[in-house]
Amino acid sequence: MRESIYSFWQDTGFNALGDQPLSPQDVAYRDWEGVEESWTGEAWDGEGRYFKIFFSIYKGEGKAYLFLRGGKEQLQREIVAPPQAEKGRLQVHIGPGQIKQEEEGFSLLWQDINVELSFLPSLPPWQPGSGRLDFDEKGERYLYWTIPVPRAEVKGTLLGEEFQGQGC
Repeated sequence: MRESIYSFWQDTGFNALGDQPLSPQDVAYRDWEGVEESWTGEAWDGEGRYFKIFFSIYKGEGKAYLFLRGGKEQLQREIVAPPQAEKGRLQVHIGPGQIKQEEEGFSLLWQDINVELSFLPSLPPWQPGSGRLDFDEKGERYLYWTIPVPRAEVKGTLLGEEFQGQGC
């Protein structure tokens, strides 16, 4: 096996599921100094419509990115704005975009183009081992990886039209 800078190749617990299910705090904004935190969601249907949204907070700056393909239309938006984020439960607003933890799943919104989608998980949340993946030998560069919705049924509106499909 060739060597890798990623420690998880050698981590025997990488694919092990923890004894405890993920809590709302595990996917929420943590405000760790010097650490970029990000969240993403995707949805698609059998009619060629596709939606992807990405949120990132780093050193107090928020970035939100949206890509949307709806039939013949294609939209992209990128926003840099001060973020509003709760700790303890996922709720992040950046410009017109929002990702929010609901009682059963998550919702994604992008207000100025009428996108409102609910993600209802069909698989439980997952993370590799402890969730921490080191990128160097000293453990100074790392990534925490948690997948709150590995697969979901998605319902809502996309560009003002009814949407029903799959997502993650």
